Amino acid sequence: MQDTIAIIIASIPTLLLVVGIVLATVVLARRVRTIAHAAVIRVGMPIEIAMVAASITNVVIMVLGIAIAFAQAGWVTAASSFIAGLGITGIIVGFALQDTIKNYAAGVMILYHRPYHVGDDVQFGTIRGLVTALRLHMTILRREDGIVVEIPSSVITNGPIINYTRAGLRRITIRITLERNIDIETVVRDLTDVLRRTPHVVNEPLPTVAVMAMEGEFIVFDVGVWATAGDDASGATRTHTLATIDRFLVATQPTKRNKSVVKIAN
Repeated sequence: MQDTIAIIIASIPTLLLVVGIVLATVVLARRVRTIAHAAVIRVGMPIEIAMVAASITNVVIMVLGIAIAFAQAGWVTAASSFIAGLGITGIIVGFALQDTIKNYAAGVMILYHRPYHVGDDVQFGTIRGLVTALRLHMTILRREDGIVVEIPSSVITNGPIINYTRAGLRRITIRITLERNIDIETVVRDLTDVLRRTPHVVNEPLPTVAVMAMEGEFIVFDVGVWATAGDDASGATRTHTLATIDRFLVATQPTKRNKSVVKIAN
């Protein structure tokens, strides 16, 4: 009994040392986590990346602190086993959660490069819609028909990302097919002029009208107009442009209007 008490008393300084190092590690980890979070934010990184960096810093410091505490107490074998155990556990967890880890890693790249933002009209593969939420492991889109789609980050980074909003303007191409016996230069000049006065069509860059092909008795024009992302998404520019072209044909080519073909080319 006395031997047991003596061993416990003799172990108190070692236990206090271990507890002291662990507590100091906890305090240090919290301070460094705060500093890392602020540093990442200060260099312009998104808050999500700052949170990931702070969490990783916290875990690394805690693991090192516990290993140092064991080593200082003379528990070298325990420290080695602790680190080895963490390594083996990390490998097992890594294999089990590789798809999840891949998603989070891809999410970090998306948040770093920021190819799109909430509210942007984007397309991933065949899926197009408005970004309603941007998370580390997924992006949430609302399609034109109202359906909500959740897309894993790893799927997004493995394919092309089309952002219809980022440039601010979109070009709309309308193809017009008319009978060939017309004055081409007059049509190009007059149609360009009326398009410049069309609602929801921007004048910088200017609208364009160009001959694209001559097919037997018909001539094909490509009309290009520019619209803001919002007007294009709502269909306002397309509607007003098609109406303007129809009025132009009624006024200048009344006999050819019924045989004309006017359609959106993009």
